[in-house]
Amino acid sequence: MAEYKPYPNAGSLSKNKYKSTPNQPDVRGDIYISVDLIKDLMPKAENGLVKFNLSGWKKPNSLSITASAPFVKQETAESQNFDEDMPF
Repeated sequence: MAEYKPYPNAGSLSKNKYKSTPNQPDVRGDIYISVDLIKDLMPKAENGLVKFNLSGWKKPNSLSITASAPFVKQETAESQNFDEDMPF
């Protein structure tokens, strides 16, 4: 069998087959965050916390997940107020 090679910023959650009490997690897994994504988000940390966006896809026996930088809406030319720049 081929050796597993993780994808950057991706992982999975599967049913916790060792769950024996209600306070243990229902699912467990791993995510592999790239150093580049961490470096990109570190300067944007607020109060010592770094925010990631997480997305998930249901699979037959697991939930595949990915992490990315949070979406930041870019201001478009239409949303800018150009009235102040008009000479007339």
